[in-house]
Amino acid sequence: MTEENKSNQSITKGIVAGSLIGGALFIIANKKLRQKIMKEACQAKKTSVEFISFVKENRQELLNHIRNTSNQLSASVKKINEDIKVISASVKDLRETTIELRDTTVDALDTFKETKKEINSNEKE
Repeated sequence: MTEENKSNQSITKGIVAGSLIGGALFIIANKKLRQKIMKEACQAKKTSVEFISFVKENRQELLNHIRNTSNQLSASVKKINEDIKVISASVKDLRETTIELRDTTVDALDTFKETKKEINSNEKE
């Protein structure tokens, strides 16, 4: 590590430390801000305690709900996969039917042309 890098790291550490100290001093000096921070911290603690207590009291119900939701999601995914397979098969059948229809139409057109030629040649005779 070069001397310049060490110097830059020292400056960066100094800036960060100074910012933290300045922020702490500002909070200590500003009574309204300090009270607001304490009030918000107490509210966050209370909410966290209530949440943890709720989870402890309703652990089995929450686990059952998560399992049920997971099972429903799995069933939905399975159904979607089955639907996609059915749609894919239908598309395949439709392609085959379209090809068959095209071939039948071409054959009918050829037959019509041949019949027309025969009629025309019979009329000339």
